[in-house]
Amino acid sequence: MKSKKREETKKMTVTKNLPEHDKALIRRAQAQLKQIQQRAGFGGASADKDALRPRVCSPKTIEQYEKAAERVIRQRMQLQAIAALSKNSFYFYRAAINSQMPPLLYQHLVELKQLTPGTPDWDQHLEIIEHCCDLLEDFPADPDQSHLYTLSGKPTWSDLAPPKKDRPKSQTKAQVLSYLPDDWMHRIWNKLPILINRDVYAAEHLRYAIAVLSLTGCRPDELEKGVKVQRTPKGDLLLTIKGSKVSHKSGQEVRQLVVAIDTPWAEELGKAVDRYDGTVWGYAPAKYLNDWVRELGQRCGFEQLDKLQDRQAQARKRAKARGKPATRSALRQIPDTVSPYVYRHAISAGLKQAGWSKTEIAKALGHRVTRTQQYYGKKRQAKKSPISIKAVRATHEIKENTSPPTLRVGPGQKQANGRSGTRP
Repeated sequence: MKSKKREETKKMTVTKNLPEHDKALIRRAQAQLKQIQQRAGFGGASADKDALRPRVCSPKTIEQYEKAAERVIRQRMQLQAIAALSKNSFYFYRAAINSQMPPLLYQHLVELKQLTPGTPDWDQHLEIIEHCCDLLEDFPADPDQSHLYTLSGKPTWSDLAPPKKDRPKSQTKAQVLSYLPDDWMHRIWNKLPILINRDVYAAEHLRYAIAVLSLTGCRPDELEKGVKVQRTPKGDLLLTIKGSKVSHKSGQEVRQLVVAIDTPWAEELGKAVDRYDGTVWGYAPAKYLNDWVRELGQRCGFEQLDKLQDRQAQARKRAKARGKPATRSALRQIPDTVSPYVYRHAISAGLKQAGWSKTEIAKALGHRVTRTQQYYGKKRQAKKSPISIKAVRATHEIKENTSPPTLRVGPGQKQANGRSGTRP
């Protein structure tokens, strides 16, 4: 009993004798956690750790957030280092910080009570606590996307990013699609025997996987789960996809696509379904699929986008020095290396070109809102290869939404209505 009282007295004495910097940091962390608890719907006096847990999202997203948060702590990444990344990476890290830093901050405050001030462990915990506090202040939570609106006070990537000339060149899959020829899917399909004859594992999975990818534009993760292929009573193909990127308010758990047999890859699946008693599975591990598709693209002679742009820039420079326009052969567009996600952009572009409604396109791509499809292939990028999808069903109804009408703008930037403006 006496020893317990002595320990409590010792703790009180230690707390009183803390340096002012340590006291201020602990108060700062506690104040931040209190704000997070209140924002999560808990009272100011609540000490329930549930208020500090991450918001509900898919297990894979949580895993990605955890790895990102570990990376931020391990590398001591600061605001400017994160802002120097791409736009998507910036917002991904912001989401990871707001998801994982509050529980981490709470954990280190609890562990701090068991440590002796002035020890290396104490200093290490304080360093992590300070880093968490800095990040939570630099990246305030923004669940309502108020950062999109003028005078919201929330930092955006464009506020913090380095000048455009200092950023690394980005290469999106939508850009890649623009450089591909109309028959790029057929070219890759015709190169399949090279890999199938060389790789036993590829021979078992690759042909059906590429066929499903060409017909549906499904995500590599969905193909890794397996896509079920059957016949409909009318003789078409019925493909059942278990969705990825699914949470309580986004994604489709299951979607089904009815596909016409009007391409070589659809014919291949149709023969397989008949051969295997009415059902066949399209499956490939995401990592192997990515390697296979990239190699097939390289075997087709597809050129990487950055090399293509550099080559065209040099051709224009030489032509300008001669005082003549660059020739068409010098500027010829050799397609970029293909990856699995290019198929997804191609299907999106084809559906838009075919006049499908936004609601039906969202179902086909596995989205729950119509806004997401604006980031995928555009109508002008559609190729002459036919879109075989005839009908689609999905688990959830589609919510029609658009981008906020009053986006914040800076000098030279465009508002949602297309007119340029300046930030007030």
